[in-house]
Amino acid sequence: MGSFSRRRKWRTTMADISPHVKILDDVKENASSEVQTLRGVYEDPTTNATIQISLEGYSLQGLPEVDRILSRLKRQMAVHAALSHPNISPAFGLCVSNGMFLIAYPCYKNGDVSVYMAANPELPRFNLVLEIASALEYMHEQGVVHGSLNPSSILIADDGRPVIGNLSRAKILGRLGLTTHFTTDRYHAPETWMSKDTGGLTKESDVFSFGLVALFIISGRVPSWNTPATAPIKIDATKYPRIPVQVWDVIEPCWLYDATARPSISEVLFHLQSLRLLHATPDQNPAD
Repeated sequence: MGSFSRRRKWRTTMADISPHVKILDDVKENASSEVQTLRGVYEDPTTNATIQISLEGYSLQGLPEVDRILSRLKRQMAVHAALSHPNISPAFGLCVSNGMFLIAYPCYKNGDVSVYMAANPELPRFNLVLEIASALEYMHEQGVVHGSLNPSSILIADDGRPVIGNLSRAKILGRLGLTTHFTTDRYHAPETWMSKDTGGLTKESDVFSFGLVALFIISGRVPSWNTPATAPIKIDATKYPRIPVQVWDVIEPCWLYDATARPSISEVLFHLQSLRLLHATPDQNPAD
């Protein structure tokens, strides 16, 4: 257990920061129920700082699914209220403007991990994987599953920290909530593909996603496997020569077809940390 293991009481409220937000992008009128992402500026009333933000949410104007969307937003707010970790994107608060219900997040100028790795080819990537695993372990300890972990949901803070974002599909275990229909995304566990609600999201499906994200980050290659999936899931290790055997042996069980056979993220993190201690100093990358 890490230093962030204490479980919080659930809250579903979030501060209304609408008076302090200026939206810079035009809102799409009569948009579908898909998430809209807008740029904005937040004037923090406590520090008087001007902060560039990203706003994600929905326009409720003319939509027949208002109750469902509000339920989804309530779930997102509960998730954010439950989490506080340096490698998980915080939320500044809720912004309501012109029929839009939006959650305000920091704007990460470095982009996602794919963009950051391309701009920094000598980056010690194993460190990124360790920090992501630590954040996911914390989420699971709080009873939260991410539900959509992939390279685009791993953002990079100004100081180079990986930050897990894109919590629009995250859920609190034990609470059923509606979400968008899953597709055959290569980072999603096969058992989630046909799920029409968040009941298909589990810690095990998060571990599947983490394994493939780790494979991508360390190797620099997009995972390639037999989709649509059949048992067993086959990934050819020879196509990822940058990953040493000891690292492969840790992450390979993450993408087992049988969800019950996958390790917990705590087990994965323990073995990755052991590799760090045994095979590298904090400034080295065992994948190089």
